[in-house]
Amino acid sequence: MKDRENTTSAALALFRDQKGTFPTVRVSALLAARLKSKSEKTRSAYARDYEHFREFVGEIDADVALAKLVTSPGDVALTVVLEFEGWLLDLGLANSTVNRRMSALRGAVQIAKDAQITTMELRVDHLDPEEDARDSRGPGMDVVRHMIAVCDCDLSPVGVRDSLLLRWMILTGLRRNEIRELMMHHVAFEGERQGIRVKQKGKRSLQLVPVTSEILTLADPWLDIRGIARGAFYCSLDRSRASKRTMFHPTALNRILLRRAVDAGFEDGKLPDGRSITPHGFRHTAITRVIRSQGLAAAQAFARHANPATTHRYLDERDHGDAVRLANGTEVGLDNEGDVVIVADDGSWSSVVKTLDEARAAVAVLARAAEGNRRG
Repeated sequence: MKDRENTTSAALALFRDQKGTFPTVRVSALLAARLKSKSEKTRSAYARDYEHFREFVGEIDADVALAKLVTSPGDVALTVVLEFEGWLLDLGLANSTVNRRMSALRGAVQIAKDAQITTMELRVDHLDPEEDARDSRGPGMDVVRHMIAVCDCDLSPVGVRDSLLLRWMILTGLRRNEIRELMMHHVAFEGERQGIRVKQKGKRSLQLVPVTSEILTLADPWLDIRGIARGAFYCSLDRSRASKRTMFHPTALNRILLRRAVDAGFEDGKLPDGRSITPHGFRHTAITRVIRSQGLAAAQAFARHANPATTHRYLDERDHGDAVRLANGTEVGLDNEGDVVIVADDGSWSSVVKTLDEARAAVAVLARAAEGNRRG
């Protein structure tokens, strides 16, 4: 996926550069009045839709983003909304979810038109939910191990960050936005509230996700680089590789996975069947791993789903097992602390892949095994 910060379209640039006074308070009041009779769940859904649009256009406030939308020239507004739709699809969202977000924007424009703030009509084609092109299956543990081993070969600060990022994604099952919005003070390395506090989906309150000491201590090499000052836990690094401690751009995590997939030898960062490797796919694989090893009830708690039926939909039937078996009977796998390891015949860890040479050897083993599986 291209870096949107470096490939801003002319329409989005015009949208962002608009000057003047916008009817922010008026638009906000109109929308609040429109949603007043709706349920709390519906109001929360609309708030998420508007917040996602705010992230896309780069405004600091959703009300400002919507006020700019309804006062933009019609061609600029339509182009930006269509680009927003494409961005949502690139993120791997379902057609039904994209339709709802488009509906929320159309509703905002319509209510502004009714109030004579604009004369614009926002016409965007409705995507067919039955023709949803999204395939949310995860990449599978073979691919995850491969990508982690490649990160271990990169001894730079970025490599250290990405190695931890991929391990925590698969060992905690955090959602994309939970990772992006994770702050340093949300991580407790010890004590009664040991774990990670994340924003609950659709809510502003924080939820404690218990995490073992073994998983938390994987962060030590990254914290040696980042430091422990307040700010985003996972953050970008400037050209001098100094931590900026600011949150990732909304698409940054997708770009990191794309880059690491390319490094791991996947053409264009895609799996052999053409699927992209996405943060949501990593969550699928993480939940599948827990279902297979601990059962549905444990996986439901791990995924923080209210309904076990939701958790069961995350089971990727094609992801069979957590290790690649070699011809001599040994396996290369991922242990509970996120280390790529070599497994002995009796199932014990015979050695942990730590050094650069071992990581490269593990990558070669995994690549050969994956190639053999494809041919088989």
